[in-house]
Parts: sequence; C-alpha cells; structure tokens
Amino acid sequence: MTALVIWCLGQAGVSFAQPSEAEVRAARDLFSNAVKEEDNNHWQAALTMFKQVSEVKLTAGVRYHLALCEEKLGDLAKALSLYTLAESQARQENARDVLRLVGKQVERLEPRVPRLTVHIVPNTSDALVTLDGAPLGREALDHPYPVDPGTHEIKAVSPGRIAAKGIIMMRESDMSELELKLEPNRDIGEMQPVGSIDPNAPRSSSTAAVSNASPPTLRDRTTAMLATTAAIALTAGGAAAFMMADRALDEGRTSCATVRSTSSDACDSQRFAVRAWDVTAAGVWTGAIVAGTLAVVLWTTSERQAPLNTRISLSVGPTSILAQGHF
Repeated sequence: MTALVIWCLGQAGVSFAQPSEAEVRAARDLFSNAVKEEDNNHWQAALTMFKQVSEVKLTAGVRYHLALCEEKLGDLAKALSLYTLAESQARQENARDVLRLVGKQVERLEPRVPRLTVHIVPNTSDALVTLDGAPLGREALDHPYPVDPGTHEIKAVSPGRIAAKGIIMMRESDMSELELKLEPNRDIGEMQPVGSIDPNAPRSSSTAAVSNASPPTLRDRTTAMLATTAAIALTAGGAAAFMMADRALDEGRTSCATVRSTSSDACDSQRFAVRAWDVTAAGVWTGAIVAGTLAVVLWTTSERQAPLNTRISLSVGPTSILAQGHF
C-alpha cells in the first residue's frame, strides 16, 4: 500500500492540463488524507476526496482507490468497471504496483457481481431501454450485464407499442433474466388508416381499404333479431289485450244491463275487467316500444365476438308471450 501511495503521489504531479504547483500540492495532501480515511473505514469520505484528486490527475492508482471505495460502499458493478479500467491503464503506464493489487481485486470481485440479462420482445431497432433511468445500450441486451446489488427498474419504450416496465431484486452473485414484452398499442392501431393509403396505389386498392370492414357477427344479428321479434310479438300482444278490453266492455254492458240494483257500484266488477285489459295493453305496447328501440340500436352498433351456438324460441299465448334464447 505504501509503495502504491508513493507512486500515486508522484504521478499526481503530472497532468494533461498542467496544473499549477499549488494544485499539485493540494492534490498530494488530499490524496494522503483520503488514504487515512480508507484506513479508518470511512469509505464515503475517502471516495469524495479521491474524486477531487481525479479532477487534477486521474492515474491508474487513483482509479484503483476509487474502485476500492465503491466496492466497500456496495456498488460492486461500478467497482468492477473501475478496477478493469485501472488495470488497463496500469498496463499502459507500466504501473506494476497497481497491477499487483488490482489483479487480485478483479479476480475476487468478479464472482460477487450480480448479472442481469434483459430481453426485449420484439427486439425492435427503435426500442429504447433504460436501467434505473439511465440508457442501456443495445450491446447490453440479451447477455449478462453487471449490476449492483439491490432493486432495479428496467423500462422499454418503442413507437406504436405499449411501454413495458420490470422491477427486479438482485443479490450478490445472482444470475437473473428479465423479459419485457412490447405489446402493440391498439389505441393507436396497427392498421393503416384510410387517409394514409399509398397515393401510388391503384384506385381499386383504395376502395378495398375503405370497405375493409367486417360484417356484423352472429351475436349482433341474433340479438337484433330477438329484439325485433319481441317488439313485433309485444305489439301483437298489445293489440290482443286491447281487443280483450273491447270484448270485456261489450260483455260488461250486456251483463250490467241485466243487473237489477239501484247501487252506484253495481257494475264495478265489469269496469275493473275493462280497465285491467286497458292497462295490460298499455304496458305491452310500452314494452314493444322499448324492444323496438333496442332492435334499432343493435342493428346499428359495432360488431361483438360471439359463440356460434345460438337458439331462440318464441311462444305466444292468448294472455302471455314467452321468448327464450341461448347465447
């Protein structure tokens, strides 16, 4: 560790931006203080100091210490990436002290880092995938991608499709897969609108696109037919009830004429019979109006999916109408 610190302090004096002498001295002092914080297991404070040092000069040794702090703070994927960069830079700089340390760290950390494989279905070229809000490159899809332990949110969006989101909990050494399905957005519609027909297409193609509407389903026709039949039957029933009321009126007059009584309510029973048939006729005709209105609506509404097994039976009696159906 001492040799590494001495090497880093020596490298901190060389900068692409050619820092001033005061900046170099401040970076050296800050580096030494950061190492002390590491020795006391104050990893967050050390990380903050090393980041400030890296702004003056980002050497392989500084990268190593950044990676070490990230590892101790639990950001394993970030630590592994920094270790790898430190190792590559140390080879370029022939920093053997760093190579000796970083190689062991990479070997030890590799199996601890959880890896997540994200699949997008369908894997369209215009799909945008994010991991915890940060864009995830297409090269990171469909193979194990290192992530930090903890909960992660993956989102995928694509034009014309419903956005997909997944949340997954990862622990050390986990190897998990997550599949996000981008379903077509039916609200937008995948069918070509009439207004976007290819202008170069023949006139007949345009006509076919406009008239490409499915006919009403069997359920539409059956329900509409049932409502129509009920309207007709109820109309007939209302007429029959009206006729029965007229007949009751005639019978009541005849019967009342034979009654020998001075009481004002002597013929009430005949009047009640007439009124009952009148009320029945009015109620049945009201039902006929409702059924007729429903039939018109059903004949003009859009299609609905229905099973093919449909049976209807209609029974009309002198004082009753019974409609039965199976859908």
